[in-house]
Amino acid sequence: MRKPFIATLISLLCLTACDNFLNVVPVGKTYTSLAFSTIEGMRTARSGMYYKMYELYSSECYVFADLAANTIILNHNSAISDRTKQIYDYEPVLNQNGYWGFLYEIIANINQVIAHQPALIQKYPERQSELEGIKGEALFLRAFCHFALCNFYAQAYNYSPDASHPGVIIVTRNLGPSDKLPRNSVKEVYEQIVADLHEADKLLEGRSSTSKYYAGQQAVQALLCRVYLYMEDWEKAAAYATRALQNTKLAYGEDYLRMFTHLNNKETEVIFRLNGLKNENNLLIRLFSMREDQQGKALPPPALVDKTLSDLLSEHPGDIRITGLMRLEVNTDGNTYFSTEKFNIKDNQDPQDEHINPILLRLSELYLNRAEAYLNMKQESQAAADLIQILARGLQQDPAGFRLSYGSSDELRNILRKERTKELCFEGHLLFDLKRWKQDMRRSPQTTSPVHYLPYPNNRFLLPIPEREIQINPNISPNPDVNN
Repeated sequence: MRKPFIATLISLLCLTACDNFLNVVPVGKTYTSLAFSTIEGMRTARSGMYYKMYELYSSECYVFADLAANTIILNHNSAISDRTKQIYDYEPVLNQNGYWGFLYEIIANINQVIAHQPALIQKYPERQSELEGIKGEALFLRAFCHFALCNFYAQAYNYSPDASHPGVIIVTRNLGPSDKLPRNSVKEVYEQIVADLHEADKLLEGRSSTSKYYAGQQAVQALLCRVYLYMEDWEKAAAYATRALQNTKLAYGEDYLRMFTHLNNKETEVIFRLNGLKNENNLLIRLFSMREDQQGKALPPPALVDKTLSDLLSEHPGDIRITGLMRLEVNTDGNTYFSTEKFNIKDNQDPQDEHINPILLRLSELYLNRAEAYLNMKQESQAAADLIQILARGLQQDPAGFRLSYGSSDELRNILRKERTKELCFEGHLLFDLKRWKQDMRRSPQTTSPVHYLPYPNNRFLLPIPEREIQINPNISPNPDVNN
C-alpha cells in the first residue's frame, strides 16, 4: 500500500546539500538521521528551511491570490506554466500534489529541526542561545506554512460562526507510515498557528534579525497581526501591528520603488523576504515584466494589469504606485495597456542569475491591518490616521498635513479596501481578502478567463485536496465541488 504524501515525508532524514535540503534515505525499517548531529548540520538545515520556502514562493504560488482574483489579464497563448493558467481559469487539477505536497514537505523538514534541537542544546550548551533562535525561526515558518495551507484549501476563518468548518491537517511531529490523519477544523489550525507564533515570539524576544531574509521577532509579530486580523480578533491585530511598527518608518520615493525593482536596496520597509541566490525560477519575472525587441519596442508580458486595478490606481494620477510601479504602453492595435514593475528587477542583468526576492511581510500591510482593526472597533479617527500614512506616501505628500475625507464608516471601509488592493497588489493577498470580507469575485469585461464572476460563498475559492491523498488516506475529506 502506498503511503499518503505527508506520511512519506517522515522522520530521520539525511542532509546531502543545502540545494536539496533533506533527502529521505531508507535504511531497513527505519530512517537514519545524519543531519543534526552537529551545529553546522543544524545551521545548514536552517538555511534549507528558507531555501524550500523560496522554491515555492518564487513560483506562481506567490501571486495565486491575484491570479484567482480580478487584477490580472492573462495571455493564454504565451509560454507560461499550465498551473498559472489553471489558477486563472479556475480549472482544478486533482492528480497533482501542488502546494499541499510542497508545504507539507517544508513542514516535515521544519519538524526535523524542532525535534533535534533539544539534543543539540544538551550536546552544545554553549550554543543554547543560537539553537533557541533557530527553533524560534522554525516555529515561525511552520506557522506560516499552516496558515498558507488554510488559505489555499479552506474557507476563511469567519466562514462559520465558530470556525468549525474543515481546515487542513496539523502536523507538528514526525509522522509514521501508519499515520492517516484527518483534517482539523480551521479553528484548531489557527490555534496551532497562534501557539507556534507565541512560542517563537518568546524565543526570539529581543533578537533583531541581522538580515531581512531570516525571521526575527518583528516578523513573528507581523504574522501574528495578520493571523489575528483573519480571525477578526481586532484588538490583538491592532496590538501586534503596533508592536511590529515600533521604531520603524515607511519607505518613500525612490527607496519605495527600489524595494521592488532592485535586489540591492535599503530594505527600509521590508520585514521579511526570501532570498534566491541563483536562477532557480524566474517565472514571475517572465510572467509580469515587459521585454523589448531588437528595435526597442515594448513587448507585452503574459500578465497585464486588469482594468479593475488600473482604474483604482488612476483615481490619483500622481500616485507613485502608478507612476513608478506601473508601465503604460501601446500595443500594435493602438490600445493602451498597463503592466506592473514590481517584478522588473533592474540591477540583475545576468540571465544566469535572474531572480526575485519575494516580499512576505512589510510595514505597509501592518498599517492597513491596523486601520481595518481600528475601523471594526469603531475607532474611525485612528483607522483614518493609518490610512493617511499609506495615501500620503503614495501621493508623495507629508502625512502631517494630509486630510482624508469620508462621510461614514462604510465610506471609510471602502477607502480602506481600495487602498489595500492598490498597495498589496501582486503580493498574494486579494482572493484571501475577498474570502474573509465575504465579497464576490468579479472581473472586468477585459478578462480572458471563462470565469468572469464567482459569488460569495463559493467552493471554487478553494483548491482541491490532491486525489492521491484522498485515495490513500480514508480519514481525509475532499473539498466540495472542486474535488468532484
